[in-house]
Amino acid sequence: SENIRAEKPDSNNTLDVVKVDLQSLNSVITFTNIVNEKYKRIDMLILNAGVFGLPFTKTEDGFETTFQVNHLSQFLLTLLLKPLLSIGSRVVIVSSESHRFSNLSVNNITMSHLSPESASLYWDMMAYNNSKLCNILFARYLAKKWQSDGISVFSLHPGNMVSSSLSRNWWLYRLLFAFVRPFTKSMQQAASTTIFCATANELSGVTGVYFNNCYRCEESKAASNDEMALV
Repeated sequence: SENIRAEKPDSNNTLDVVKVDLQSLNSVITFTNIVNEKYKRIDMLILNAGVFGLPFTKTEDGFETTFQVNHLSQFLLTLLLKPLLSIGSRVVIVSSESHRFSNLSVNNITMSHLSPESASLYWDMMAYNNSKLCNILFARYLAKKWQSDGISVFSLHPGNMVSSSLSRNWWLYRLLFAFVRPFTKSMQQAASTTIFCATANELSGVTGVYFNNCYRCEESKAASNDEMALV
């Protein structure tokens, strides 16, 4: 927030910060209560939070952490902010091309598979891939459900191994990210698709589309499965 204020010192716009901990559903509920009471409308809701490469842990709610932070809490947050979304509002869900490597199917998209009970059933990379597929399925579900309300919903891939702190949880991921860094997008470049989905005039009235590099892109077969989106 300080960086934004420094870049726009003459702006009359106010910048409010409301904290939320996606590892806690209670925190999500508290956050949405504050936002619903304080504001009358949301023009753009961008869901960009995520974790990667975590060891097996559970949240205070009893869910595997990657699943809850990357998907479940953001699912709840979006539904609870629905009163502030109306005609022309946009919901932008940041997913990943990693969704193509998910092992979810109609037959196994269950809570026990998405949020395993023990470390022996958990692989951090697959947990991430599955959460990213859930993001797109959620966007698909919302797009169909809210289309009659004039709300647009998009999902997107921001860029391969973007420079960020996602790799902080394991030295091998940090090494890999550092090695490929010269060949990947900067944070500013990676934000372009998110900003495009949130602001582009040519997307007015469009919904339910997956984007990559600011272009419409066909998602995986699983991600376009309406039956899975409704589970």
